[in-house]
Amino acid sequence: MNKLLLALTILLTTSAVAQTASTGTPPTIASYTAGMEKQAGFMTFYWDAKKGKIWLEIDKFDTEFLYYPTLASGIGSNDIGLDRGRLGQEHIVKFQRTGPKVLMVEPNY
Repeated sequence: MNKLLLALTILLTTSAVAQTASTGTPPTIASYTAGMEKQAGFMTFYWDAKKGKIWLEIDKFDTEFLYYPTLASGIGSNDIGLDRGRLGQEHIVKFQRTGPKVLMVEPNY
């Protein structure tokens, strides 16, 4: 009984501590991307040279587009077929907002 009570106490304590506090309103795209290089196009993205990251501005929800995954670098084995620059299978996908998240969804046609 004591072990069960101890386990329950630990579980409740850790779950209460794990809750994150609300930080208020999120920053605007303009303020967050200040100082980044903007590349306008079908999908606008921002290049953060300091961190080496690309941030995608998603404004076309539920609009289908072609998605071709590629490998930036391969493993050097032709038998497997994982070579640098090789195109993967094409997909028709769209972005969907689900609660606070954005999902890339491939419709099942």
